[in-house]
Formats: sequence, structure tokens, C-alpha cells
Amino acid sequence: MKKVNVVVIGGGNAGMSAVQHIAEAGATVCLVERNSSLGGRSLKTGFYARSILEETLSLALSPQLAFPEIFDQCKNRIKELSAEWESQLKSIGVQIVFGEGKPLGSRAVQVQNSEGSETIETEKIIIATGSRPNASVHLPLDGKIILSPQDFWDLEIDQAPESVMVTGNEESSYETARFFKALGSKVFWVSGSARLLPDAHVSLSEQLEEIAKKEKIKLLPGKKLESHLKNEKNVDVTLEGGVKFTTEKIFIVEDRMPESSVLELEAMGMRMGISGEILTEENLETSVSGIFAAGSVLGRESHYGLAEEEGRVAAENALGQARNLSLDMTPRIVHSSPELAWVGILADTAHHHGLRAIEGKVESIGTGLFNRGSGFCKLVCDKETQRIIGAQLACDRAGDLIHLVSLCIRKGMKPQNLAKMNCFRSSSANGLRIAALECVRKLKNTKQLS
Repeated sequence: MKKVNVVVIGGGNAGMSAVQHIAEAGATVCLVERNSSLGGRSLKTGFYARSILEETLSLALSPQLAFPEIFDQCKNRIKELSAEWESQLKSIGVQIVFGEGKPLGSRAVQVQNSEGSETIETEKIIIATGSRPNASVHLPLDGKIILSPQDFWDLEIDQAPESVMVTGNEESSYETARFFKALGSKVFWVSGSARLLPDAHVSLSEQLEEIAKKEKIKLLPGKKLESHLKNEKNVDVTLEGGVKFTTEKIFIVEDRMPESSVLELEAMGMRMGISGEILTEENLETSVSGIFAAGSVLGRESHYGLAEEEGRVAAENALGQARNLSLDMTPRIVHSSPELAWVGILADTAHHHGLRAIEGKVESIGTGLFNRGSGFCKLVCDKETQRIIGAQLACDRAGDLIHLVSLCIRKGMKPQNLAKMNCFRSSSANGLRIAALECVRKLKNTKQLS
């Protein structure tokens, strides 16, 4: 019987992040994945899917590459990436078993596959089984016209859809809209929220709106579906306010259900939510001691950064290191042009956290050698402690810089640390440095006035 320190059930972003962290810490770990490859839905949706498509188009020998060839090349690249991830995990000592995993209490996991059944003994378990598309009453999935983004890869079609409607907000909806725009489809992006990024500062949401318009994505924010009528090839859609249009496909991005029912967790006494989500403490431990959970099985839309952070937090606690998940401190990134990123606390809402905020801001920062940028950098600090507490970035390489800010927040660093960065004059990093310098000046003035 196989025995390891930790078993992780689920090979998506959260699960792979967890096993990588555990293996790098020197513990033994086994990853159990029910599908025949790793990656979950992440490789077929959002940033990865769009990047794979754009890479395929850029490397095409013929500018008029036929859609079936593009489709096949993208599918092959998805398989290659999954195999690369599997190889990387195995190289650091992760044991991988493909099959249906099910906890047998908190000390063992049963795995069922075509070769039979085996039991793996373990000290701790992490459940990261992800989520599945939710069958909405208003827009029921049919696998042909109304679909989830990953369903697209199962379609038998010889050309890209002429038009698509993408529902939802946040990063994943933008990535889906951009994916189909790259295919040449006319894209209607319908968001029930008036802001495309409800959790971000309004300036970032406005920036994304400008970006989407430049990319000729038809935006319909704050519009809820009133009715739809399917015919043989299209759907006639009516939104609030009498907005009407016809589209070939509808892709529902964010409406998902936790994938937990097959695990029979309630029979173990585990606390569950009404939709099957696993309820946990802040350290991601479930009500069953020794079992942790991470990713979208927790019932929230788990973006890439959050899923990976939850995997790390669950892994650390499974290894006996006390750490709680902080949603505010998890960077969020939109891979647009320019990139958008944010982390921490907003200046507008700092008082809700008992903090008094000051903000350093740089407008129209450079994004390259010729200083043609039109983005911005905002750095937020607390007046009392003088520590960095947040940032919002709209600039080249914002996705890289936001991790630097996140580290500064975790380490309790002050803006003086960023103000002393040695960086290229026309770089986005210099914009962040100047924003930090502005914070230093404001903090100094505040101290003098007091």
C-alpha cells in the first residue's frame, strides 16, 4: 500500500500549486486526477486558451490557415502543455495517479481506475476537485448553441462562429471575449454588472472598457437577459432596455457549481454549503480535521492567482505551518494591453479596515523606449504605520510588478523601499518607483503637519 505525507485530489491550478509547494518543501505527495491529463479547465479557458490560440496564429506558416487546422493545432498544444506540467511535477518528486479519488476518512484515499482500485495512506488530504458548468434555468447548456467555454473544444465544426455572446464579468470573461475576437468572431460581451471589474478600483474597470472597445468587442454592461429564442443555427437575444441582437453561440463563463458530490463528503460529517461548496476555516481546513480544500470547489469564482494561492495556503497548513488565506492580498491580473493588475486595499475603502490611506499616483507612464504609455500606477500606504497596503496598475508588465507589490505588503515594507529601486527610466517599474516617491512625500508632509 502506497503511503505519503499528503494526497491532493484534483489536478487543476489549485491542486498543481499545492503538490508543487509540498514537494519543494521536501514532503512526499501524491496527486490524484480523475481525467487522463492535468490542467483541469484552465488550459481550455481564459488566459491559457487565448494565449495558445494567439501563439498558434502567430506561428502559422500561412496567413490563411484554415480553421480546422487552427483548431487541431490548438488542441495539440493543450495536450503538450499538460504533458509538460506533468513532467515538471514528476521531476520534483510528485507521484501522479490517474483515477477517481475519494477520501476514506482523513487518513486514506481510495483511487478507482481502469486498472482497479488502490488505497493510498496519508497524513493529510487536500481536496481541489474544481467545479463544473451550472445548468442555468434561464440559459440551460445544450452543448451546441449555449455552452461553457471548455465545451467549445468538443464541438464538431469546420469554421469559427460568426458571432458569439459572452456572459459574465471579471478577467475570465474578457479572456473568453478576446479568444473569439482572435478567431474573427463578432463578440457581444454581456455583463450583469455595470462595471466589468466589480472588485477592482473603478479606474481599472474604466480602463478595461476602453481596451475592449479598441479591440472592437461590443460591450453591454449592466444588461440582464430578458429572453432568448433558439432556432436551428442562431439565438435571438433580448436584454434589458430593449437591446436585441442575433448570435450564433452563447458562452456562459462564470456560472459554475462545485464538483464535490461524487466524494460523498457529507457522509464523513463535513460541513457543506447549499450548492455543494466545501466550507472551511481561514486556513482552508474543513470541518474534518486533517482535510483541507482549495480552488473553485470552495464555491467562489477562482481566478488563476487565487486558485494557486489557495493551493499554497492549503499545502502550508497541511505541512503544519499556520497561515490564513487573505483574499485582499492575492494579486489579480487582466492580461490586456496594457495589462491591468491590483492587490491589497483601495484608498477609498481603507477606513473600513481601520486604516488612514494616502495615495501616490503617476499618470501616463511609459510603456517602452519611446515613452508612449497611457496607463497609470497607484500605490496606497497607511498613514499610521507608513506601510504599503495596496496598488492598482495599468501598464506594461503590470502582472509582474503586482507580485513585487504583494511581496512588499506581506513583508510590511514602506514606500521608501520601492522609491529606491534602480530601474530603466522609461519602464513601468519607474512609474511604480515615482508613485512610491509621491507616497514618501505625502507621508513626510503629514508627519510635519502633525
